[in-house]
Amino acid sequence: FFRPEVKELNPESLIVGEIWGDAKTYLMGDMFDSVMNYPFREALLNYLTKSPHSAKIFANLTSFYLNSYPPQVLDALWNIIESHDTSRILSSTFGNLDLMKLAVVIQMTFKGSPVIYYGSEIGLDGFKDPYCRKPMIWDENEQNLDLLNFYKSLIDLRNNSEVLKRGDLNILNKEGKVLIYSRTLNDQEIIVIVNPSDISENVNINFYGNYNEYFSGEKYSFSEVESLKLTPMEYLILIKQ
Repeated sequence: FFRPEVKELNPESLIVGEIWGDAKTYLMGDMFDSVMNYPFREALLNYLTKSPHSAKIFANLTSFYLNSYPPQVLDALWNIIESHDTSRILSSTFGNLDLMKLAVVIQMTFKGSPVIYYGSEIGLDGFKDPYCRKPMIWDENEQNLDLLNFYKSLIDLRNNSEVLKRGDLNILNKEGKVLIYSRTLNDQEIIVIVNPSDISENVNINFYGNYNEYFSGEKYSFSEVESLKLTPMEYLILIKQ
């Protein structure tokens, strides 16, 4: 009943629902414009924190809502990895910053809109309510500035990449522990490769072309199926040239 009132005040206003489960009935155009995407969070934490780090389970859990929600809302889904009602991502990943960074890489590059819960960008931890609602740490001497710069770098990538904002999502590898997916839009392509394991993993590359890795600037060239070795908790963001 309040949707017409809100839209009359400002047609560009966004109505977001805090729905924990399957939200498709709320996204049919007569209620919410978007929802807090808890299914994404559950799929992500299942993949990163539970043995055997099954990429297939992550792909299956996310494909459930990606294939059932109206396509026009998918880019607007609030991809959260924590909230005021859950443990913070640093605590959910056992205080392991490397594992947390994997979560942020996927959050910032997956289909949907990444939403950051205050303080995580500077290393604020905390388990469930009330500990997840700690006051913000404003003293820079107590902030994790390396983590803050990591967030800023991924935000810059997101803001400057139309392919990440509205490109198609394709899962390229979901066998074993290594997850590979692409975001494509016209001639743009970004490929994300993630290894959440604490040991090195080999994965077959089945895509072709020349790429630059976003963080390191290293160049990759793939012309045939070949094996790529990933170090423990390694992530690659490959931008096609």
